[in-house]
Amino acid sequence: MMEDLGAFGITEDKLEMLKSFVQLCKFNSSILHAPQLTFMKDWLEQDLNCTIPEIKKPSENGDGSKSYAKAASEGSTAWAKNDDDDDEESSAESSSSEESDLNLDMEGVIPGDTDPPQEMGADGKEPTEEEQEQAMKMRQLGMEALSNGDNEGAVKHFTAGILLDNTRTVLFVKRATAYLRLGKPNACIRDARKALNINPDSAAAYKILGKAERLLGNWDEACHNFEVAQKIDYDDEIHDLLREIKPKGTKIREHRMARERKQKEKEVKERLNRVRKAQKAQEKARKEQAKRDKEAEEKFRQQMPNMFNFAGEAPMPGADDAVPDEKANDDGEPKIFEVPDDIDLD
Repeated sequence: MMEDLGAFGITEDKLEMLKSFVQLCKFNSSILHAPQLTFMKDWLEQDLNCTIPEIKKPSENGDGSKSYAKAASEGSTAWAKNDDDDDEESSAESSSSEESDLNLDMEGVIPGDTDPPQEMGADGKEPTEEEQEQAMKMRQLGMEALSNGDNEGAVKHFTAGILLDNTRTVLFVKRATAYLRLGKPNACIRDARKALNINPDSAAAYKILGKAERLLGNWDEACHNFEVAQKIDYDDEIHDLLREIKPKGTKIREHRMARERKQKEKEVKERLNRVRKAQKAQEKARKEQAKRDKEAEEKFRQQMPNMFNFAGEAPMPGADDAVPDEKANDDGEPKIFEVPDDIDLD
C-alpha cells in the first residue's frame, strides 16, 4: 500500500502526521473551523455530506470569559505559534544538529553545468524505416567522433540521431558519455535518466549515471547506481570506482539517517507539545463553562426564592365561599344531614 501512496508523494512520515492530525480533530472538531482549513471543511461538508458541529457563541455575561468552543479553538491555534520554551529549544537543537562537518575528500568534484536542457526528440513519434537507418548512421558518426576525441562533434551527431529516432537507448547513453567528457555532468545525468526510461535494465546507463553523480560529489547516489549496474553486468572498472567512493557514500548515508531521525524526533516532540496545549485549553474552557453554569444557577435561585415553598402562603381568593361551613348541633357535634319527611324512600 505504501508503494501505491508513494506514487502520490505520500511518505510514511507524512502519513503519521496525518494520523496525528485526525486524532486531534476527533479530540477537538472546532479546529476544522480555522480559516486555514476552509478547503478541508468544504470537502467534508459538500463532497462527503458530513456535518461539522458549529462553534457555540460566547455568553453575553460581560465578564470577558470565553466559551468552551472558543477557548478550545484558540488552544488549537498554538500549532502555528513558536512562543513556547520547548519549541525554541527544539529549534535550536535542530539547527545545531544540521551543522555537522563530514570531512569528506572532495578532490576531483566539479560544479554542475547550467546549460539549457538538450534536445530529447519527440516522444511518441513513430520513426520510419528510413529515419531509423539515418539515426544509426548518426550513431556511427558519433562513435567515430568519440574515438577521435571530438566530443562536441559526437554530441551533434548523437543529437541528430535522437531527433530522427528517440527510442534508441544507445544514442542517449553515448551522448551522455560525450557530455561527461566535456565536463557537463548535469547534461549527462539527463541523458542517462532518459535512457533508463527507455530501458530500465541498461547497465551502461547506470554506469554513466554513477560517474556523473561521482563527478558532482553525490557519493551516495553514485554508489547506488554503481551497485545496480554491477548486479546487471559486472565491470572491473566500476568495482574499483565503487571501492573508492563507498566509504564516502556510507558516511553520507549514515549522517543523513541520523539527521532524519533527529528531525522525526523533533516532529514528534512538537506534536506532543501541540496536543498538550490543546488539552490545557480544553480543560481551562471546561472549568470556565462549569463556573458560568454554577453562577447562572445561583442567580436563578436568588431571583426565585419561594418558587417551590408554599408554607405560609395566603389562602386562594374565594376559598371561604367554595366549601360551606358545617353546622354544629346543640351538643357541639356536627349536625347530620336530615332527610325531609315528605320524601318517599320506598
